[in-house]
Amino acid sequence: MNRDYRIAISPGDGVGHEIIGWAQKALETVARLDGGFRLEFIPFTMGFGAYQKTGEAISQAALELMRSADATLFVAIAAAEMPRHLPNPIRVMRGGLDIYANIRSVKDYPRFAPEGRRTDLVVVRENTEGFYSGIEYRVGEDAACAVRVVTRKGSERIARIAFQLARDRRKKVTVVHKMPAHRISDGLFLDAVEKVGREEFPDIEIEKMLVDAAAAHLIRHPERFDVILATNAYGDILSDEASELTGGVGIAPGGNIGEKVAVFEPAHGTAPGRAGRGIANPIATLLSAKFMLDYLGQKEAGKRIQTAVEQVIAKGEFLTPDLGGKATTDQVGEAVIREL
Repeated sequence: MNRDYRIAISPGDGVGHEIIGWAQKALETVARLDGGFRLEFIPFTMGFGAYQKTGEAISQAALELMRSADATLFVAIAAAEMPRHLPNPIRVMRGGLDIYANIRSVKDYPRFAPEGRRTDLVVVRENTEGFYSGIEYRVGEDAACAVRVVTRKGSERIARIAFQLARDRRKKVTVVHKMPAHRISDGLFLDAVEKVGREEFPDIEIEKMLVDAAAAHLIRHPERFDVILATNAYGDILSDEASELTGGVGIAPGGNIGEKVAVFEPAHGTAPGRAGRGIANPIATLLSAKFMLDYLGQKEAGKRIQTAVEQVIAKGEFLTPDLGGKATTDQVGEAVIREL
């Protein structure tokens, strides 16, 4: 029996308009080849472009669509372009949908990696708290405060995601912190993570590491990591750093997952310098589509996309400028579809 999935899909802003169609085409292709499931795509708008047209970056209708869909795929939102007095639309989405786990996978491709290195890691980041809580205020004219929120509930549930991923991988979680500087908030985070590991995942190795040491080890020996678990800001920075070590954010997929809702997006942003030039890299969004298929339980179809991307990278004929090539967005998309 065929399984039907409703997929909410949006380009967002910037290069998303040039990329999203290739992700949809790849998904349609693997669904046809697999034959065991069907995808219904429901387009919607969000981001700065939506704000300019309607006055809302993310409408309640868009949030409800994402909440009711089986999964959502989008590219990027130009949050920096929004007026400062308005809330960050990305935070509105993540908080409103309670998609508390941001997951970014990073792996080496032989074309880009030093000889013999085989990095394969996942960064799991708490997505709704930390320094991105949105609580900021001025103190007089010449000072401002940002509040870092860390809760036991938030720390425990993100820890379970990281430990479960590690159980299916190499059984090691590196917990990143800066407890000497943030003794109360990072102390709570570490206590909660260690309690979950000790009581629910005794088979998983826990390694604690200061965030500056983690940044250094990522540069020197990224292959030593399996699953990195971090609070919001630390995980955001480290996942981007790890992506640059393995080819750049143009090939780095991501997902935001909650108890009932999942939203998939590449690690990169709207890339205003590339928008409209036809040279944006679609691979990160294609791999985010693969991640979405895995989440939906269609792992064989997801593997088809992963393999097709790996073949395109290995052959090297169609690579966008960020990867050292001269191909256009459409040429890379067409090459992946041919491999499929």
